[in-house]
Amino acid sequence: MVGSNLVTKKALLTAGFTPGRAGKKICRITPHHAAGNLTVERIGQVLESSKISATYGIQDENIAQYVSEENRPWTSSSAANDNEAITVEIANNCNVADGDRLGWPISDKSLDTFIKLAVDIMIRYDFPPLVVGENLTWHSMFSATVCPGPYLMSKMQYIADTCNSIVFPVPAPSKTLYGVVKQVVALSSKEQAEKYASQLNAQSSDLNKEFYKVIEIVRD
Repeated sequence: MVGSNLVTKKALLTAGFTPGRAGKKICRITPHHAAGNLTVERIGQVLESSKISATYGIQDENIAQYVSEENRPWTSSSAANDNEAITVEIANNCNVADGDRLGWPISDKSLDTFIKLAVDIMIRYDFPPLVVGENLTWHSMFSATVCPGPYLMSKMQYIADTCNSIVFPVPAPSKTLYGVVKQVVALSSKEQAEKYASQLNAQSSDLNKEFYKVIEIVRD
């Protein structure tokens, strides 16, 4: 069994997936909405009865694993996508009857949990930054379906940006500046130092610039 350490429950399916990934590398993440306010256990039951699958299911802080990551789930109506994707069914926080009207929303907790799982996947499989529509994909890219719903679609760029900021943090700008000098000669006499600098400047091909200056070096 290959999977995330973030999983809180394993509810492995016995069918509805393909062993292996046809030699493809995992390089995509595909969120789906579960079309109902379901527990992760219930999501697994619905998948089992429908003879389809997903790698994971999420409801608030709960993550269930249904298919080993080494196997292709049947989730996105696209073997090409699912051979390369970790797919995730996310519970809605509305009744089925209100789903279309409300845009099939998910809870903030579920969104945060999905982002944590996506970051974990990115790190373990050495993902490049997520790009919406490329390695962050969705069901309606491959089939005439409302999935993942208007709400999740509106969050795709936020998901990509948040995951990327965690996996690829931008280093804080340094307050220290470093200069590069051509030559440093330490002399005990300021008069000798200024004389040597003058000699070096006189040898410069550009007589209008002073390339060598005297600086004070303070020793403890």
